[in-house]
Amino acid sequence: LVLPAVKVDFAGTANLASMELADAYLKLQSFKTSYKTAALNMEGSLNNFSNPEVVLSGSLTGIDSNLLSQFVKDSSTVFSLPEIDIQSNTSTNIERGTTKINNIKISLGNSYIITDGNLDYSTPEFKYNALTRISVSLSEVGQIARDMLGKYNLKGTLSGTVEALNGKPEPVIKGTLN
Repeated sequence: LVLPAVKVDFAGTANLASMELADAYLKLQSFKTSYKTAALNMEGSLNNFSNPEVVLSGSLTGIDSNLLSQFVKDSSTVFSLPEIDIQSNTSTNIERGTTKINNIKISLGNSYIITDGNLDYSTPEFKYNALTRISVSLSEVGQIARDMLGKYNLKGTLSGTVEALNGKPEPVIKGTLN
């Protein structure tokens, strides 16, 4: 296995606040990496090293069938993804053993996946609850894979929610799709 060369550029600042970890922070002004046509650009912050709050945003561009063919030799589907936007905001309370997912959003044109919820790992019985909202523009899906789906002239939106929780006697995953 030969790994390709990947260029990485980043700029940021850090302050360890004389080891007062609650006041320490890391600010990432830019993180850029690319491979052939693909590029990942991120920025964000990590505040309060004692109970970290992480906020990230960025984008991923240049994902298409030509790039995929570098890794998957039998791929015959021609596609090109529009820019993928990524946003995340999570906070962790290390002493309590909990993480709150305030928002994780991945969007591609008018389509998106948004998740929020809570993780509790303070006991051996790991607990979670999360709500995920999904909206997929079918016309955008048709544009992404024109060769395969273009002839169907897809229209409308596929949307729904998925809830996952295990704080009950039996874990629950339920959802709706419209």
